Parts: sequence; C-alpha cells; structure tokens
Amino acid sequence: MTSIKLLTVRGIPIRMHITFPLILILAAFQFALGQSDWLQGALFGVVATLFLFVGVVLHELAHSVVAMAFGTEVEDIVLLPLGGVAQMKRMPEKPYQELLMAVAGPAMSALIGITLGLLTLLLIPLGTLAEFARSMATGGLRWAYLLPYLTVVNLFLAGFNLLPAFPMDGGRVLRALLATIMPFSRATAIAVSVGQGLAWLLGLIGLMGRNVPMILVAVFVYVGAAQEGRIARIKTALAGLRVGQAFSRRPAQSRQTRRWSRLSI
Repeated sequence: MTSIKLLTVRGIPIRMHITFPLILILAAFQFALGQSDWLQGALFGVVATLFLFVGVVLHELAHSVVAMAFGTEVEDIVLLPLGGVAQMKRMPEKPYQELLMAVAGPAMSALIGITLGLLTLLLIPLGTLAEFARSMATGGLRWAYLLPYLTVVNLFLAGFNLLPAFPMDGGRVLRALLATIMPFSRATAIAVSVGQGLAWLLGLIGLMGRNVPMILVAVFVYVGAAQEGRIARIKTALAGLRVGQAFSRRPAQSRQTRRWSRLSI
C-alpha cells in the first residue's frame, strides 16, 4: 500500500502518499532554523504546511470538478510531498476543455489567497503585517503571522502553477492554446520542450542558491514533462488503430512462457 485514504469528496477519494510526512519534517526543520524559539518555529512550519495542503486539495478538486463536467472520471487525488495529483482515467479531448480544467486549479488557489488576504487586512494590525515581512529572516515567528503567510503562499501557488511547464497547469494551458492552431502532437512537443527548459533553469537556480526543494521541483518538472511527451507520442501512434490490428491470433502461451514475458518487460 503506497497511499492512505483520508476522506471522500464528491465521490473522489483523497489519499495521502506514505512519503507525505517527509514534507512536514522538512517544514519543521526549515522553520525552526534561525528562530529564538525553535519549538514554536517547528510547530508553525507543520501547522502552516497542513493548512497549505488543505488549499492543495481544493486546488485539485477544482480540476476534478471541471473534468467531471466534461465526462472524465476522476480516480482519486493523492497528496505527495511536492503537491497533489488528481488521477484521471483520461484527459478531456478538446483544447478548450483542457484549458478550462487546467485554469480551474490556479483560479481556486488565487481565490483562496484573495479571501485569506481580505481576512488578513480585517483581522491583523498593519504593524503586525510589517513585522511579518521581516520575520522569516530575523526570527521570532508568531502565530499571528499564520494568516498572512498562507495568503502569500496560496497566491504564489496560483502563479507558480501557471508557469508553462508540464506537469504543472501552465504546461497544459500552453498545450491547449497551441492545439487550437496546430496538431495535438506538435503542441505537446513544444510544451514539453518549454517545460524542460524551465526545469533546467529552476535546477540551476536551485544549485546556485543551494535550495534543495527547488532542485527537487526541477527534477519533478523535467521528468513529468518527459512522461507527458511519451504519453502523447503513444496516443498519436495508436490513433486510428483497431483492436484487430493489435490482437494476436496465436495460441495462448504456456504458464512458464507467460511468466517470463511479464518479467522481461
């Protein structure tokens, strides 16, 4: 078992991958560093990350609801250390459908960020907000900073996901726009190339700044873009083929041969 079911929303299981706690450990460590009260910093990091992933679930649910409106079945949403993934049996076929589905997630994150921002302005004194701007570098995190922190992070999440790189939403937005003026396979190839170029840039910045999370994101983006490219090539190659063209009419193999065939794949 690689994931644990947490709850079900609109018939969609929300699962937590077994590696998810790693992000909580990393958050506790990073927020504790440089703080006068390291325990409070660690707790702040864990609580803030958990609330952030509530936003990630809503982000993925927005994708899923739009996808279901176009007849796509959503298998589940899985929370990973680097974010969430809505797993679908197939992607919407038409460019405008993919565009709307891709934009739905960042739109939800932006809505969450704007809502939290309004609450921040109503509930948090301006002096505290000025202190929050300096808190990450100077230490002394306070629980009053939680709301403005979540505001900034959700707005960042909305913008970052719109970068034109697979497997982020911006990569699908780019492909959907390109697919309106060129074949799907060509649009995918261009979007994959742009995404992998951005992955190299993010990785370089991460290496220069010794930013491990950014390096991991760069690897994730590069691999995700390559995988999306392979899926698109297979889909293009199989387009128009009938089952009879791929069906083997030879007699069934022996059990021993079948076992060997599976192991060799």
